[in-house]
Amino acid sequence: MSFSGITEEIKTLLGEIHGVKQIAEQITPLSNAIQQIAEQTNLLALNASIEAARAGNEGRGFAVVASEVRKLAEDSKELSTSIHRLVNESNQQISVVSKRIHHMTELTEASQKEIRNVQSGIMTVQMEMENYMDMFKRNRAELHHIVEAIRQINHTTDELVSFSSAIIEKMNR
Repeated sequence: MSFSGITEEIKTLLGEIHGVKQIAEQITPLSNAIQQIAEQTNLLALNASIEAARAGNEGRGFAVVASEVRKLAEDSKELSTSIHRLVNESNQQISVVSKRIHHMTELTEASQKEIRNVQSGIMTVQMEMENYMDMFKRNRAELHHIVEAIRQINHTTDELVSFSSAIIEKMNR
């Protein structure tokens, strides 16, 4: 998988984490609503206990029910508080994970940029090497022409020496 593919996967993951965080944030108002219902139920249970006490013996059964309702209201309130605390902890963890993933994305993008720089440098070196090879080939061809010209000069010089020797020999006769 390429760096750009990894970066896209990380961005997708960040989006999914953001979705989880939004869901967790929707739980908080629900938890608050449960807490409010629990408080209202507790008040109703308290009122019912007061009315049961006023009713005397006839209200004893109702007092037991009111006490149980109050206990359920208190349990609901505790559960709501626990849910709220867990949602907050979850949001904090999601934020930490989100920051780390964001940092990973930055590192991946920086690595990708460095690799592009290295690739660019390698291409530059390759182009320079090709230029040197072309120059070397041209120099070799020019050197070949120079060597050939020196051979021709040597051949001409040898012919001149032979010709000069022949003239000197004829003059000496």
